[in-house]
Amino acid sequence: RLVVEAIPDKPPEIALAGQPEANARGTFVLAYRAKDDYGLTGAEGVVEKADGVRRRSLVPAPQIALLLPGDAEGETDTRTTVDLTQHPWAGARVKLTLVAKDEAEQEGRSETITFTLPQRPFTKPLAKALVEQRRKLVVDPDDRRRIQTALDALLIEPEMFTREWGVFLGLRTGAERLRTAKTDDDLREVADWLWTMALQIEEGDLSEAE
Repeated sequence: RLVVEAIPDKPPEIALAGQPEANARGTFVLAYRAKDDYGLTGAEGVVEKADGVRRRSLVPAPQIALLLPGDAEGETDTRTTVDLTQHPWAGARVKLTLVAKDEAEQEGRSETITFTLPQRPFTKPLAKALVEQRRKLVVDPDDRRRIQTALDALLIEPEMFTREWGVFLGLRTGAERLRTAKTDDDLREVADWLWTMALQIEEGDLSEAE
């Protein structure tokens, strides 16, 4: 007699194996364990704003694709290196949840942790300031007046903050673009401009800035 027994397909399991590990370049490593009785088809890290307030953002939250474990039993750590150094959300306080999926589209979720997304290190104060204002503009564009005030303040005494003529012109251009911005596309252009200026200031490429 042939006996056939159906084995239920259990949802995947995934769990962090520690806090994210940041390095000096601004990238970070996620260590986790994941498994499924019939095999995983995908895994990702879901990023959300940490404050829980559903304010709009100029760009979507970063997506983190995770490596699938080579250990089917989930007994050893899998490590994925994540590079979000150019993403506007870098430096923001966020919530992170790992999600694993199987062939049946069932999901398993890790506990949610809160941490600050690592960012590219900047050593020059003005470059740091511009990157910070870029992040604030992107994650909370409806509060653009605060960013406008910050940029205008940097232009009050150029001999203190923007001694190089090219940097001063670039900063003034960014401030004026923000003042006259009408759409989200305009605001995204301002955010890109601030990032470009920060890189040029940090790397000393003043001729290009001018």
